[in-house]
Amino acid sequence: PILKARVRNHLELKTCRDIFEKRSLMDGLTGVANRHYFDQVFNQEWRRAIRNCNPLSIIFLDIDFFKRYNDCYGHLAGDECLRKVGMSLKDSLQRAGDLVARYGGEEFIIVLPLTSETDAVKVAERVRRNINALMVAHEMSEVSEYVTVSVGVATAIPDKDMVSASLIAKADEALYQAKKKGRNLVIVGEE
Repeated sequence: PILKARVRNHLELKTCRDIFEKRSLMDGLTGVANRHYFDQVFNQEWRRAIRNCNPLSIIFLDIDFFKRYNDCYGHLAGDECLRKVGMSLKDSLQRAGDLVARYGGEEFIIVLPLTSETDAVKVAERVRRNINALMVAHEMSEVSEYVTVSVGVATAIPDKDMVSASLIAKADEALYQAKKKGRNLVIVGEE
């Protein structure tokens, strides 16, 4: 009886620890990975890409005119919009090794290991179309009557002399260009 109680207690503690660990890696609002977990996975995939000379792609996206959305519909509706976008992003990914994370505010980031630029652009376009297909009303947007996203894509075959932050910066610059060129677009980062 004592041994059974110890085993049961150990299993209960392990279950609680596993639940706590999983929750600590997720964004509580959107249900996708959080920034901390993104950083872990991205650094791991960066090192793996260096070791194996494989491409690594990043998709950086931002909900268009989200501040206006919050101002018009309220923060509870804004939270629901973020949840819908997060779920759509998760549903848009087709491989177990791909990761979507909330980067901050209305920004999301996707890690695509072993993915060429061409294939990353296909994923980015699918993501953009799927979010458009949600048909979440956004009367304050200047590009659509519905919620849209601007998307930046960057790909590299990293080497030991490269800094991982350079790939994120390249995707961020592409995202900035997508916003500058009219929003609701996918733009590929330049070298």
